Amino acid sequence: MRKHQINKLLSAALLAASISLSGCVVAPKAVEPTQGTITKIKLDDKISTDTVEFLTKEYEPANTIFNFSENITQDDPFRVKLIEKLRLKGFEIQENQVGAYNNLNFIVDSNASLGIIRVVLIIDNHKYAKAFDLKGKSLSSWSLIKN
Repeated sequence: MRKHQINKLLSAALLAASISLSGCVVAPKAVEPTQGTITKIKLDDKISTDTVEFLTKEYEPANTIFNFSENITQDDPFRVKLIEKLRLKGFEIQENQVGAYNNLNFIVDSNASLGIIRVVLIIDNHKYAKAFDLKGKSLSSWSLIKN
């Protein structure tokens, strides 16, 4: 196989593994958050940058308001970086509000034994996911998760 084909197969396998992680996760205790950053691994700045680049391609910055729900704590490290970078790109951010559309939530979790960090963006009824290694290097492309 050519190197390009091997890389595509590896990316597809890693994405499938990251998406299937949700079926392998033990249900969190009631006091733990089910949204936001639920990994103990220190997140690399590259992950929030990549996330903002994706959102910039999908949504027009100057004409988009993202509503961040109150389900995610104010001091969530990924939330802080994401909001800061979205504002720098020209997005309007409403915190702790739910609007008619563009309600943005996220889940950042990890599987240290596999060396994967998974980011899931939930914007209204759409879910997007991407896998990263523990240093923030992209392991897959952004994918729409169909319910």
